[in-house]
Amino acid sequence: MPRIGIAVLLLALVAATAPADDDAHASPWQPIDDAVKAAVERNELPGAVVLVLQRGKVVYLKAHGRRSEKPIPTLMTEDTVFDLASLTKPITTA
Repeated sequence: MPRIGIAVLLLALVAATAPADDDAHASPWQPIDDAVKAAVERNELPGAVVLVLQRGKVVYLKAHGRRSEKPIPTLMTEDTVFDLASLTKPITTA
């Protein structure tokens, strides 16, 4: 499986098992942050935007890493638009 497919699958599994917690001091999404940061540090992906919905509401949204390196290094933003066509086979296969 391509590395990006593994990263997407990992994020999906972490998000599916994260507890719904209304405590403002606890972050059930920390495992997602840790997984994405580690993947970026290992150069498995330049960056990612993680969006988690629960019952149709956004409960977590965070951008990690960069969306481009050349010609100008640019940080990932929460409103970055992705072409998901290249992810169809890895996600379907997973």
